[in-house]
Amino acid sequence: MKKYRAIPFSILILFSALFIFNSCEQDEDTPVDEPAGTFFSATINGHNKSITPGNNGYLSVNSDTCYTDLIGDHFNSYIQFYQAPSGYYISSREVIEISLINLLDSTLLNKDSLFHARLSMTDLPVFTYYAQDSSLATGIQIKWRNSDGVWYSTAGGAQNGGVYIDTTMNTTQVGGFSSRELYLRFDCTLYEIDGDATLNLTSGRARIYLYNTCFY
Repeated sequence: MKKYRAIPFSILILFSALFIFNSCEQDEDTPVDEPAGTFFSATINGHNKSITPGNNGYLSVNSDTCYTDLIGDHFNSYIQFYQAPSGYYISSREVIEISLINLLDSTLLNKDSLFHARLSMTDLPVFTYYAQDSSLATGIQIKWRNSDGVWYSTAGGAQNGGVYIDTTMNTTQVGGFSSRELYLRFDCTLYEIDGDATLNLTSGRARIYLYNTCFY
């Protein structure tokens, strides 16, 4: 009768480990296509965050405001990513808001042209109240609400990074509204709005629209 030699248990463990390692490597190397539409992606304090409207109950909303003071006419425009109040999805409570802050017209220029000219630049500063004379400073503000409902913002402290605009496209309806599609890359520091905590945001990317409905 022919005898069969048993495979040592240690060799089985080794083959299993190699198989698992190879499978993990393949998962990590699999490319993930970037969304073709509006999205936000970044690493916040070491945790990857990715939000795409239409996935996991997320929506996006745009708004803009303008006002006049002794300095001149000011304009703000933002997009916010948030989850619908109810639905069949995992609730995260996380919110991302990206804003163009304090576009200022003090010389009665064509305001819509000013809106498009500023967003045609290749880079913009991260907005912070700690900038020199922040009442005159234009920049991009980023706000994040974590899963515990705690808000953070770039406005609360010093910033070393910037916001880089890779691609841009505009749509203007004279006398109505205009919009700007932006592809952004950014790194910044987020400061807890009602506390002392700070978070690092790195490898930020977003494709967004900003609207102008009142700054004419």
